Parts: sequence; structure tokens; C-alpha cells
Amino acid sequence: MQPVNVLLDMLEHFGYVLHRVISDMPDEALQWQPDPEANNIAVTVWHISRALDLLKVKILENQPHQKQLWYEKGWADKTNYDPAGLGVAGLGNLAGYTLEQVKAVPHLSAEQSLVYFDQVGEALSAYLKSLPPDGLEQPPAGWPASLGSPGPECVYDVLMMFLLDNREHLGEIKAIKAMWNRKNGQGAQSV
Repeated sequence: MQPVNVLLDMLEHFGYVLHRVISDMPDEALQWQPDPEANNIAVTVWHISRALDLLKVKILENQPHQKQLWYEKGWADKTNYDPAGLGVAGLGNLAGYTLEQVKAVPHLSAEQSLVYFDQVGEALSAYLKSLPPDGLEQPPAGWPASLGSPGPECVYDVLMMFLLDNREHLGEIKAIKAMWNRKNGQGAQSV
């Protein structure tokens, strides 16, 4: 299997599992926090989608932030939320947010969260499919110096870093869902 196909398979499988885990969750469960300083599921899913949106537009393609799907697909307008300039390196993807900034992240339903994730996933898949044969071996075009220099050596490394990080977040989502289910007398239902 070619490395690009491994990355595509990882992205597709991640999306499949994310849909399976949150698609039937009520808003109350998506917004529930295990403790006052913990992220809820909705915020974590938003973070995952934002990270992949930023990855494609800013880090891989070195495009202006307005090219992110959060803006181009109207999410910023619909939610009246512009995350630009917030958090680590001003990337606006939850990393480095204060508790107050986390609370300001818009509340998306499971359906809305999955639509945004799917839009980002489709765009990232199209990017991967359009790469030339040596595209994964090239340095990322827009690695922000504020995230550390020199940064990942190649596109493959940065993609793998983001995809594996998001797998960890999926584990967090499953754990929060299991806690929610136990709290609400639903036992240890499959997550």
C-alpha cells in the first residue's frame, strides 16, 4: 500500500468512527463536561475539525486563513464566531485557549459537527489525492515558525502527527460518552 493510501484510509476510518460515536448523541450529552475544566464532546469535535482545516489550508498549502472551510462554508457567519488570532500562534483551533475562550466556542449539534468534519475531511482527501508522486516527501509549505522550528520535515510527517493526535481525541470522546452513559443510567453501552 502506498503511503498516501495509508493516510487516506486513516482519515476515512476516523470519520467513520466519529460518525458512529456521536451521530445519535443528544445535545445535552455533547455539551456535558465531566468536570468544570474539561472539554465537552462538541468542543473536542470542533477542535478536531478546526485542526484538520488549519492543517490543509495554513500548514500544507500556506493559504490565508479566510480559505479555511470554517470561513468559506459560512460557519463563521452562521455561528457569529471568528477564532482567528486565538490560542497558540493565533491559529484558533482550541490549543492554548483560556477557559473563557473555550466557553465561547459555538455549540454545534452532532449533525452540524459532522457536516463541518465531513467538509474538512473531503477537502483533505482531495488534497492528498492531488499530490504528485513525491508530494508527501516535500516540506510543509506553511509550518508556522511560532510552533517551533524547523517543524516536521515532510508533509507525510505532519499529516501523520495530526491524524494520530486526532485518534487520541477520539479516545477522549469515547471516554466522555461512556461517563455520560453511566451517569444517566445507560451503563457501559458501546462507544
